[in-house]
Amino acid sequence: MQGVDRRRRVGEMIQRELADLLRKVKDPRISPMVTIGAVDVSRDLSYADVYYTILGRERCAATEEGFRQAAGYLRGKLAGRIRMKKMPQLR
Repeated sequence: MQGVDRRRRVGEMIQRELADLLRKVKDPRISPMVTIGAVDVSRDLSYADVYYTILGRERCAATEEGFRQAAGYLRGKLAGRIRMKKMPQLR
């Protein structure tokens, strides 16, 4: 049961920090009206699935592509904010 609690806590930390980081991302493809809904972390803490919502359907594809391109940058910034041995890969 301890592993489930740790996964939840790590997911919540990533969610909070990612929401803060997205306000500072300057990629024009990423809509400013993005809300991070949840982060589901894998059992071994190697992957984090990020669920988000966007206001307005017309920017959905562009925002998704912007997130894919910025995933490495965001992961690096998260590693500087959250102390973990290994930061999960964002998907």
